[in-house]
Amino acid sequence: MDELTWTPITVRLSALDFWERNPKRLTKAQAKRLADSTDRLGRAGVLLVGPQDARGRYPLYDGHQRANIWRTLYGADAEVHALQSNRELSEDERLSVSVLTVTAVGSLDFDALAGWDAGVLQDLGLGVDYKRELDDAAANIAAMLEALRADEEDADDRLGDTKNIRDHERISVEPEVQDVGGSRSRDTMMRHFVFDVSYDEGILVERALAQAGEPNSWLYRAAAAYLRGAFS
Repeated sequence: MDELTWTPITVRLSALDFWERNPKRLTKAQAKRLADSTDRLGRAGVLLVGPQDARGRYPLYDGHQRANIWRTLYGADAEVHALQSNRELSEDERLSVSVLTVTAVGSLDFDALAGWDAGVLQDLGLGVDYKRELDDAAANIAAMLEALRADEEDADDRLGDTKNIRDHERISVEPEVQDVGGSRSRDTMMRHFVFDVSYDEGILVERALAQAGEPNSWLYRAAAAYLRGAFS
């Protein structure tokens, strides 16, 4: 596969095809900060796009949130700067672009920032909302690492494995289907499990896991490992 290179171009916002699997999100607080920063700095930053297709459209690789904000502020026909890849990216490469543009960058030096006025820093976004976002990210990363640790320690001790069920009465529960804002089907939500717990705890576990994601996801496995430990 050819080495990736990027060339600066100009594109219309209306010609971008957004990636449905984009793992980045934008809260209301973040959207406001992005809009405010655009008012202050202009359209600083560039989008990452792929080669133009036969319809004259460009796949958007990174910058979905900026593109949305810019489209709102300047209109869909606004022309913006972008970097275009020399070839189409695979799904794995698209994920790499989305994640590494967040994780493979510098962090703030708070010793250096200590000399600046706290009110100014808060005005620049270092406030309660930003702290909450960092706390949420830290909690999710901890859950992911816990799932990996549990997998490494005992690959056989997974949800649905009944080999180590103790002397408690084994029960099967079907969780109440709840609208948690995801795209999971009713069949997925109504999966059948066996738990080494009491009835009431089993219902609690089942509901918590139903909201944690698909059974093969790290978030699901982390929730399972935590709750099995909590009720053992």
